[in-house]
Amino acid sequence: MQRNAEILAALLQLKDITRDFGTVRALDGVCFEAAAGEVHALLGENGAGKTTLMNVAFGFVRPDCGEIVFDGRRYTAMTPQVAMAAGIGMVHQHFKLVEEFTVAENVALGSSDYREALRPSDRSRLKSIIRATGLEVDPSAVVEDLPVGLRQRVEILKALFRGSRLLILDEPTAVLTPRETEDLFRVLLRLREQGTGIVLITHKLDEALSLSDRVTVLRNGKTVLSRPAAEVTQAEVASAMVGRELDSGARDLPTPQEDILLEARGLSSPETGQQPAQEISFALRAGEILGIAGVEGNGQTALADLLAGVLAPASGSLLLAGRDVSREGVAGRLRAGLAHIPGDRQTQALLLEFPLRENLLLGRWPLGEFLRGPFLDVGALSLSTREAIEAYGIRGATVQTPAMSLSGGNQQRFVVARQMGAKPRVIVAVNPTRGLDVGAIEYVHARLVEHCERGGAVVLISTDLDEVLALSHRILVLYRGRVAAEYPRGARREDVGLAMATGRAA
Repeated sequence: MQRNAEILAALLQLKDITRDFGTVRALDGVCFEAAAGEVHALLGENGAGKTTLMNVAFGFVRPDCGEIVFDGRRYTAMTPQVAMAAGIGMVHQHFKLVEEFTVAENVALGSSDYREALRPSDRSRLKSIIRATGLEVDPSAVVEDLPVGLRQRVEILKALFRGSRLLILDEPTAVLTPRETEDLFRVLLRLREQGTGIVLITHKLDEALSLSDRVTVLRNGKTVLSRPAAEVTQAEVASAMVGRELDSGARDLPTPQEDILLEARGLSSPETGQQPAQEISFALRAGEILGIAGVEGNGQTALADLLAGVLAPASGSLLLAGRDVSREGVAGRLRAGLAHIPGDRQTQALLLEFPLRENLLLGRWPLGEFLRGPFLDVGALSLSTREAIEAYGIRGATVQTPAMSLSGGNQQRFVVARQMGAKPRVIVAVNPTRGLDVGAIEYVHARLVEHCERGGAVVLISTDLDEVLALSHRILVLYRGRVAAEYPRGARREDVGLAMATGRAA
């Protein structure tokens, strides 16, 4: 989707930006430019400084030194109010919407007169922006009734309604389905053609290289690569992000053993308003990774909840190492040796306001490992938390760091580290690498494989088909809540994708 390389005037210039947080240098003399009518991807590992740099541009973070130039005007520091007035808009990874308000009311929030967007003339202007950009959404719809993809459109509309000429998007596809991602990219390309500058903060290399005109990579707070997207390969960008060459392709997997660790027998979920899982049966052997593939919304959530103990089955049974755990809850299954990595870290896995130490206890308390008699062993809990932080490279965090202060990717690293630390026999991993950079993805994949090499087993439920193909011994395809097809390792991507789309085995 890139255009031929051309010289575009810089709309935003960040010059020699440095920012320390305590003893951690988050940005170290970083230079960055973004032009009107250009998509510029900003890449890097979690904690590399991507979001911090753009928070400097938008005024959330004041640099210790350096200069900001926007549309020819120089600033030593921004504030969000000054940035928005100048023409900079930012869409955050976690949306900042009032869910009880309508789309129009959310768009109006923060404008000079909140009531402006509610007048007929301004509703007409909002509708014109919607038509011009392709950001189709009903201005009268209540935000809490909208899916994630449409909520993101509301955030973009907020920025455009305020006259933004530079749009910063922080991990915009992290919570989107593939279809929603395609729709977003069409909108961004239309905005680019209309002259809007776009900065895309992401860790997804394929998206960055297909959509962007230029890519910049940060590593440890420094710029290590900045080139036209058409002149670099995915491997070059990945190596720049982590400072070394990465493994690629399918991983070597251990040979499964004969022992069955987890067996589902005609497992069906109750009606909950989402697509139920229906009559799911499989046997998972020690040393095996069973991949569950499917288009989002085909029963994966219900199946994960059934396996983890969040839902009790409406029918069927689940056996863990020969023991019926169908009526056990999450705590009982963890004690029996089944750990769950949830798909939504913020609502299912973490208490965001609490420190990491307490969040580690949240996921492991049923094991009783931090009790000394009737008392909590705070020292042991703190030590385990520090070990998780260090092992998974959660930069700048301590045991007292609130979970909400971590980036989305580092939140996911912590959840994976916590559940793996429970030393379970079976792991139910739901999108375990969502929001992670390439280096962290490689690390988590290696830990899952090592778990199987030690005789454990994994149920991998992922919307990332490439992840399922690379890691699984076998693949089950879910379609409308049922197993529609089964494929061995080495199956063609096209065949699995066809089964996902149609429910018919190729």
